[in-house]
Amino acid sequence: MGVAIHYRLITDDLRTVIASLKIAREEAEKAGYRCRYVEGYGIIVPCETAGSFALVFRKRGRYYICSHSTRTQPFFSDEVEPNLRWHKWICALLKKLERLKWRGFHVNDGAGYYDIWDESKIIKEFQLHAQFIYKFITTYDEMTEKQGLYTIFILGGRRALDVRRLRKKGVKNS
Repeated sequence: MGVAIHYRLITDDLRTVIASLKIAREEAEKAGYRCRYVEGYGIIVPCETAGSFALVFRKRGRYYICSHSTRTQPFFSDEVEPNLRWHKWICALLKKLERLKWRGFHVNDGAGYYDIWDESKIIKEFQLHAQFIYKFITTYDEMTEKQGLYTIFILGGRRALDVRRLRKKGVKNS
């Protein structure tokens, strides 16, 4: 749920795979992100406030295929700035990788930033998804309250959120 970047890279040239992993590692280090290699042909760049970026290729016949997505949607206000930076970094990296020799290269950016490079599009999509998520969890909490149940939401896998307490206090979209 929320903004994500979906990407698929296909090549039959191992040199393209190796070059893409080298570029990803170098760009991650330049940006101050740490990365780790995974078995086979892959690199993962984790992010504390969003999903990890995975550039992991699987061999299928004569092709090397990378098909992943990275969630960049912030769930709390203090995550907006780092997630905005993260989203832009992933798009910039994918643009660099697009220049390599691919049989297929596709990026679907849920915020539309990859195609038009307008930062306000990311922020707008973050806000729209945040409103949807907030509406969903508050509606769910209201329904469970009527049934005498109590729910705590874990958002983004990091923080427990007592929606009912916030709802009773009148807090909107924290």
